[in-house]
Amino acid sequence: MNLNGSLKLFNRLVLAISQPAQRAALITQSKQDRFNAVKEGRRTLPFFLPVYFLESMYPRQVATAATEKAKFSVVVQGALTPLLGRGTDGNAIRLDGNISRNLTRAGWAATPIPFDALMGRRRTASQEFKGEQDIFYFPTPAELQPGEVLTVDVKCPDDAAAAAAPYTVEGYVTFVGTRIFEDSIANTPTTAKMLEQFKREIDANEAQETRFLRVDVNTATEAGRKNLETQEAPQTLLVLGVYSTFDNVLINLRDGSGEAFSLKPFPINALAAWSETPSADSPYKMFPRPFVLPKGGKLSMDISIDYAAYEGDGFTGKIVFLCKTI
Repeated sequence: MNLNGSLKLFNRLVLAISQPAQRAALITQSKQDRFNAVKEGRRTLPFFLPVYFLESMYPRQVATAATEKAKFSVVVQGALTPLLGRGTDGNAIRLDGNISRNLTRAGWAATPIPFDALMGRRRTASQEFKGEQDIFYFPTPAELQPGEVLTVDVKCPDDAAAAAAPYTVEGYVTFVGTRIFEDSIANTPTTAKMLEQFKREIDANEAQETRFLRVDVNTATEAGRKNLETQEAPQTLLVLGVYSTFDNVLINLRDGSGEAFSLKPFPINALAAWSETPSADSPYKMFPRPFVLPKGGKLSMDISIDYAAYEGDGFTGKIVFLCKTI
């Protein structure tokens, strides 16, 4: 059962109600824990590094692409892909692949391995991918220092019978990670004032509460929409996860201070659970670590078409952010 992090809060409520004499002490400890969680939430921001492929390849050929270079450190925690190859008959083929760093280091596998052993498969409603996993989190996070990249190799299978005809390799890999802010940046006079505001909000509220922020998207063209915004946060919030009715759009997301979640648009299914294929225990895709949206702040975003998955003219849908007060 997925309780979305509520078990500790629930157990504390059980103690507070069953042992009234301990209630004040429990609330004091809870407020300190909440303040510490806000400070931790300000140190990080979810970050996404997409790699795109659109190649015409012959058997045994290898295509290589790399993430964008960031000017700051990113800890890469997992990856997701719907990447596949198709023959001239339109049938899907299995691809092999590898991951390496900066083109100069040894790959993560001694030789290319099946692509779906490297990373999670995107959930879709089609029979082709039904039941496959979502983001695969690596057992060891990888730190990318400023200017470093992750490189993805894609290898077509050794199919001598089809050697005369190329395969089409189309799709993307999205690496999922966290941007880390140095304390020298996070601990400024402005930050000190904000932490005091957080403390006042926590002191004013005995317990945390669940909140939701929603964005409606409605466009009649393929051009998408820019600068869509959630409503203002009614209190300072910890943003926990995302739900979406989309499976075929790219997103650029920014937090309340304008910090971006990526260097370029990335597929929304790395960020949000799709309403057509929710996981077994939650309609939301949860962040490994929540981030802070101050009171009065908004999340803003640009939405555009993922042409590899898009069919039709225009698109309409919703994005919902699951939050809790601090």
